[in-house]
Amino acid sequence: MTTSINAASAVLAGGLGIVLLMFGFSFVWALLRFRAPVRSLRDQWSTARYVFRYDNSLDWRGVAASERRSLTDELRRNIADAAATDGVSGTLERLGHPRDLANAVATRDRGPTWSVGGAVAVGLWFVCQFATFVGLDVLASGVEQMAPPAATVTVTTPVLPGTAYTVVTDATGAAVSMAVASNVLAWLIPTLAFIVFSRPWRLLNARRAGRASEI
Repeated sequence: MTTSINAASAVLAGGLGIVLLMFGFSFVWALLRFRAPVRSLRDQWSTARYVFRYDNSLDWRGVAASERRSLTDELRRNIADAAATDGVSGTLERLGHPRDLANAVATRDRGPTWSVGGAVAVGLWFVCQFATFVGLDVLASGVEQMAPPAATVTVTTPVLPGTAYTVVTDATGAAVSMAVASNVLAWLIPTLAFIVFSRPWRLLNARRAGRASEI
């Protein structure tokens, strides 16, 4: 697939806008979903942030969504009850780091972490796209200074496998056309990241644990 730098930049800008929108939605969703029934907005946000990190830690350990929801609801109720005497800040300090609390609940890694793998893969894809477009801009500047007039220059780089930059200059040496061509290899980095962070081999561990419990 080959696209002009203007069209590619527009796609990148739109993608970044979507990411920012998702971050804003996640912020509001975390506050509404994980806050405890406490009075001040500050305490509600502190509770929501703590429970949100707890939920993420459970997700990293591969705890199923339905079980995570039950555990986070229980934690919210416990925080609200304890906050009546110790306050929210004192309660959260007594509970310790949310990751340690999640590790105590999920004593072993369970299923794959599809959401974590997907988030990392999407983030790396955007990073690769940004690096691609920045590299094309740098290449165009270099071609205008060094290449002969009316030339077509194509460059590949091992940093972004499967990506080729093409710059065409006119009779005056100015760049008149810039393009990026990519193939399946351009998806290699996000795909590998998805596999590594999702850890699908946990399915085998879960099956083995299930068979052992049946014996």
